[in-house]
Amino acid sequence: MNAAIQVENLTKRYQIGVQAAGYQTLREAITEAAASPFRRLGRWLRRTDDMSPAPDAILALQDISFEIQPGETVGIIGRNGAGKSTLLKILSGITEPSRGRIAYRGRVASLLEVGAGFHQELTGRENIYLNGAILGMTRQEVRKKFDDIVDFAEVSRFLDTPVKRYSSGMYVRLGFAVAAHLESEILLVDEVLAVGDLAFQKRVMGKMNEFGGQGRTVLFVSHNMAAVQGLCRRGLILDEGRLIHDQDIQAASQSYFQLIRSKSNGNGRASFRQTRASEDIQVLEAWITALGELHPEGFATGAPLTFHLRAVAHSPISNPVAFFQINRVGQGPLTRLQNEQAGFHFPRRVEGEFVLSCTPADLFLAPGEYTVTIGVFSGSRRICFLPDALCFSSVPTDFFGTGRIPERTQGCVLCRQKWDFATARQPEVMPSGKEEN
Repeated sequence: MNAAIQVENLTKRYQIGVQAAGYQTLREAITEAAASPFRRLGRWLRRTDDMSPAPDAILALQDISFEIQPGETVGIIGRNGAGKSTLLKILSGITEPSRGRIAYRGRVASLLEVGAGFHQELTGRENIYLNGAILGMTRQEVRKKFDDIVDFAEVSRFLDTPVKRYSSGMYVRLGFAVAAHLESEILLVDEVLAVGDLAFQKRVMGKMNEFGGQGRTVLFVSHNMAAVQGLCRRGLILDEGRLIHDQDIQAASQSYFQLIRSKSNGNGRASFRQTRASEDIQVLEAWITALGELHPEGFATGAPLTFHLRAVAHSPISNPVAFFQINRVGQGPLTRLQNEQAGFHFPRRVEGEFVLSCTPADLFLAPGEYTVTIGVFSGSRRICFLPDALCFSSVPTDFFGTGRIPERTQGCVLCRQKWDFATARQPEVMPSGKEEN
């Protein structure tokens, strides 16, 4: 069978620290023109033969090779910076590879950013036709699918309203609806389940499952491992630009957890360091502490945990909101700890080095493997987002003090319990031969 997607030795090098060009003298312009052909030759030789990292370059992808057969639904898994989005951008034709070969069998549709290509001043109706054209649909195809798109997006009342007046949920629903109704054999999807409400996410999952049932090929990138496991049968795990595992999805999920564990020392204590800085913030360290007995494998079942983040704000952050989201490996989010919901507010402006800490009350985690996603927002602007930044295990201990150890099959949380028992009162039986008046 011919592969729907065939990737051979895919490599992507990014040049960093390139200085913006300014004004030149005549002599500098002549020198630049004379040297330019030799520079191009040097770049071509490095591109074809030498892909080793240089001091001013990074390798986002390194010799990636795989095949995906028609009808397969494959998850692309990895930590931040592993190369997942770079791979999808190359597969969708947005970015050119530095080296390697890609072959397709069928029409390709990519959904890398929901609503990309919308014009803010145009109405929903006009943007459906515009976005459809950008995605490669003919006007006749859009007209044929128009009612289905509107029904899926649930924006019929606002079709003739400029999209700049749409809520973020309406905007996302319309963007996905257009892309989802493109009749393509191959669909590339990046993190669509990170946006929209729960009802929308369920419709998205249903639509993507429908794609697989129709024999279409889907590549799906998401940090939501429960969604990946529910949708995909195979997982590709990337780490630092390399393809390190190509397995069935259950094995890939466990391999991903072990990868996170190895990166974070496995126990969540002073275990994560982030050196990449954004414009606003640089995360220095994240860690977990616990009261009570410690174990080499993790934290005791039901141990009170405290989550910490140390970072530097390079520029003032206004009205920050932070969260620690606890995820059960293979099952998705368990709970999200957010300061505003708990009634705690940080200073209105945060600048310089700071430490955030959160201790949830009455959170007794059952035995199992967990990860922690960390985020910091300023209004609707995402300042910092670190999926699966920390990893830890809750190991079985005598939580109830009864000598009976909780098992991993007992769900995600444990509860202190109070039981009562009373004997049901039996109805009185009248003596034989007597009747009640």
